[in-house]
Amino acid sequence: MVGDDKEVCRLVEIGANSSWEDERTWTALHYASWLCYDRVVETLIGSSGHSALDHLGQSALHLASERGSQKIVGLLLARGADPNIQDSKGQTALHRAAWGSCTQIVEQLLLGGADPNIQDSVGKTALHVAAQYSHIETVQLLANGASNLYISDCHGNHPLHVAAEAGDIIILHLLLDAGADLSVLNSDGWRALHLAAARGHDAIVRMLREKDASLVCSDTWKLLQSAAKGGLEWVIHELLRDNEADICITDSEGRLALHRAAEGGSEIVARQLLEKGVDIDSKDRNRRTPLSWAAQNGHEAVVRLLLEKGADPNSKDHKDKTPLWWAAGNGHEAAIRLLIENGANYKSKDEYGRTLIWWAAEDGYENVVRQLLEYGDIDLKDEYGPLLRRAAENGHETVVQLLVANSADPNSSQTMLSWAAENGHDAVVRKLLENGTDPMLKDSSGQTSLWLAAKNGHEAVVRLLLKHRADPNSNGVDSPLRRAAENGYKAVVRLLLESGADPNSGLNFAAKNGHIAVVRLLVENGAGHSLKDDRGWTPLHMAAESGHEDVIRLLLEKGACIESKDHEGRTPLWWASRNGHEAVIQLLLKNGAELCIKDDHDWTPLQMAAENGHEDVAQLLLENAADVESKDREGQTPLRKAAENGHEGIVRLLIKNGANPMSKDKFDGTPHWSAVKNGHKAVVQLLLENGPDPGPRADNNIRTLLVWASENGHEAIVRLLLEKGADSKGSNWPLWYAAENGHEGVVRLLLKNSVDPNDLQRPLLGAVDNGHLEVTRLLLKNGADVESEDYFNKRRPLWIAAEKGNEAVVRILLENGADPRSKHSNGDTALSSAANKGHEPVVRLLLENGTDIELTDQNGNKTPLWWATTREHAAVTRLLLENGANAKLKNAHGDTPLHDAARYGNEAVVRLLIENGAEIERDIVKVLLENGANIKSKDEQGQTPLQRAAREGNEAAIRLLLEKGADPNSKDHKDKTPLWWATGNGHVAVMRLLIENGADPKLKDEQGRTLMWWAAENGHKTAVQLLKDYGISMDEYIVLLQRAADKAFEIGDRFIWGSG
Repeated sequence: MVGDDKEVCRLVEIGANSSWEDERTWTALHYASWLCYDRVVETLIGSSGHSALDHLGQSALHLASERGSQKIVGLLLARGADPNIQDSKGQTALHRAAWGSCTQIVEQLLLGGADPNIQDSVGKTALHVAAQYSHIETVQLLANGASNLYISDCHGNHPLHVAAEAGDIIILHLLLDAGADLSVLNSDGWRALHLAAARGHDAIVRMLREKDASLVCSDTWKLLQSAAKGGLEWVIHELLRDNEADICITDSEGRLALHRAAEGGSEIVARQLLEKGVDIDSKDRNRRTPLSWAAQNGHEAVVRLLLEKGADPNSKDHKDKTPLWWAAGNGHEAAIRLLIENGANYKSKDEYGRTLIWWAAEDGYENVVRQLLEYGDIDLKDEYGPLLRRAAENGHETVVQLLVANSADPNSSQTMLSWAAENGHDAVVRKLLENGTDPMLKDSSGQTSLWLAAKNGHEAVVRLLLKHRADPNSNGVDSPLRRAAENGYKAVVRLLLESGADPNSGLNFAAKNGHIAVVRLLVENGAGHSLKDDRGWTPLHMAAESGHEDVIRLLLEKGACIESKDHEGRTPLWWASRNGHEAVIQLLLKNGAELCIKDDHDWTPLQMAAENGHEDVAQLLLENAADVESKDREGQTPLRKAAENGHEGIVRLLIKNGANPMSKDKFDGTPHWSAVKNGHKAVVQLLLENGPDPGPRADNNIRTLLVWASENGHEAIVRLLLEKGADSKGSNWPLWYAAENGHEGVVRLLLKNSVDPNDLQRPLLGAVDNGHLEVTRLLLKNGADVESEDYFNKRRPLWIAAEKGNEAVVRILLENGADPRSKHSNGDTALSSAANKGHEPVVRLLLENGTDIELTDQNGNKTPLWWATTREHAAVTRLLLENGANAKLKNAHGDTPLHDAARYGNEAVVRLLIENGAEIERDIVKVLLENGANIKSKDEQGQTPLQRAAREGNEAAIRLLLEKGADPNSKDHKDKTPLWWATGNGHVAVMRLLIENGADPKLKDEQGRTLMWWAAENGHKTAVQLLKDYGISMDEYIVLLQRAADKAFEIGDRFIWGSG
């Protein structure tokens, strides 16, 4: 029997869990408090306490206060229940009592320590709530000394504002008598007077005016607007009569008083304002007119008045909605008729292309749909599908019927039936089926209507579809039964089974989600409890993994195999251990589950419990003789798993049960190694207290525990290891790793422990390489050598910082004496590295600090200017030239920077890589020329910059060089001209540019070969054609073609006759 305290007492005495929560997270105490069973509450308080909160943050005290049970509230308060606990909406029990008008309970709570000034999530106190709902006695109790009258909610409203808006004159008097201030403004700048006027509370407006006449005189435009909305004609009349209010002032939303009158539906007020000359089509901030507001709210008289006075019926707001659109979207038939009769366009669309009839169908306004259809010339051919779908989706049966009656095809869109079925609109489903819709139509995702209805538990729809011969086994493995079973819809599952659905498709999913009634139904109808899915999981695996004890008990009673393994060798006990389901494990062990079984990775249930922090489960498994030293394929023990994840309690438990803290995996890693690496200080301390020396190697690399802690920045662990005697002086690897990763605190700690910053590994290089400025500063302050070199590449800090472009690090290195002229092992300086990478600020800084601008690499080839030009860094090139870099300087091959700028700036390649590449290259060449680069200089092959550019096809550079007077017929040591090189490489655009600028297409090289021969030899047909267009003979081309043909015939003869 419900509310039987004796039965509750008996159940508690035999061990029933009174703290158990159902799917809504309510305990027995929640239910007893809600149902006002005070004797049951008294029984439960002794066994389960009173502090449990549901998913909405509600305690039993919240529920009892709302329901008005004085006795239960008294019981809970006597047991120490906190009256100031706030739920998810910020409400206390006092808010609930105020809402429920339970004045005696409000008094009880106040005596029990409730704070009346606590605000909920929207800023309301209990007094706000009581005033809003006109609970006079509660307001009187709270207002007389208990509550602060001046607390504002999220809209800036005091309780007085709330009472004025609610229209309760008695509560208003109570608050005023208690000292509330009439002049206070809310966040929108409105007083209580304005809010009352906007609601049309005539008596309150009169009363407040009598209380303080000055209120009427201040901010008269606000009173005009609020009275206009509330339809208070006498207020409007007084304000307009004495010209006290400006009718053209707009509020924060850009609305006039006329907008407010139209919104509120007061024809008389609207007429009064129009007579004063207000703009009838004035638009607010969202471009809406007064007519739009009147149409939205269906105020027929105001709509008629505005239209008669010339309002535009087709004005559009910021979303292209007309007044007719607003009327149709809200089902106001009379307003629709008026608007259309006065010229409103019923074919208009909003910003998304939606029509009036679409909107009416969406919201189920049958009469509006009919009204619009009556106009007859609306082309709905393309709209019937969407219209019918929207009506079906939202369950508007009569609209669906109307559209079908007007020749809409229920099969014109495959989703009509699907939408109605998915949303449970059985009346619409029935209508569609009766009008010939195929029950097996699929939606765009390939799902049938039966599948959608079953998934969502719509029993009536499922029955209808099955009656119309929908296939219960459609969708294969992912059947309607599976979805219904997965979600626990027992009635739907039964319907499907009665229609021949395969019971096996749903059992695993019902078991996974703990739907025991569905599991029982499926098993009774022949579902196989040992069938496996594609992962090898049985229903028992599913239930064990999710922790459903009752389902497991049922399956075991039906003969399910307790040692069944999935495709990774994992049993139900393994999964229950992994997820911490202690009660399930007890049940499985009691029924003979094997404890030490391993999966395919050799992971045991104990390892899973240890890895995932399930201490109670680990305790249970150890009590049942689980192997504390079992190892997986990597050689890791349960202790290693627990240490790695920082589960201190389990680490302590395992050590207590004989686990070896020094056990090693196949890589020589110990539990210490994992705990240190992951920063679990408490676990590290616990392991160290059990014996091992922190000094030796932690793994089969060179890294010790101190190295791992330093690398990962675990300062507290570094300190702990040092306190335990870890050797910080034998190697500076800990310092190197800490510096490389920027762990300033660890670096400081190691330096404090006398680690040498200049030992073999050079920590400064690691800090500089990764841009850690503060660590760099700290190392230099503690004596790190600013000119130290790395062991392999002989790189110095300044060179590294310059290459990385880290200006701040470069600056601090220079301030600490770094030599800007020192060279890398390949001869590059810091300036070369910065120029190569285009780091202009670093280049500038190095130049300011006296570096040699002309230093070359060890081969004498590459100066900083060479690097800047070949890498197309125009800004750096300009900066170097401005600081005296020699644009004429040649390298060991005779190349100047101009040669290489012309050569490497291949415009076609640059265009593919970066959009403005040719412009970048042109800038560099221009800079070089402006700074005295010799346009006629030749390299060791006798090539000028123009020849280099032509060879690479750099059209932009060629154009510039020609403009500066470069000789288009200059010859290199083999008598090849720029045109010769462009032709040989097929650069037709460059060929044309050179010929147009005086290049001679008839010149020959030292062997007497012509350009036509060279173009033909290299297979450049377009080049051949260009030369032909410029009058060059084709004879050599024809000769070459004949030779090629003869050669092909000769090869063919050999192949056919097998000769030679």
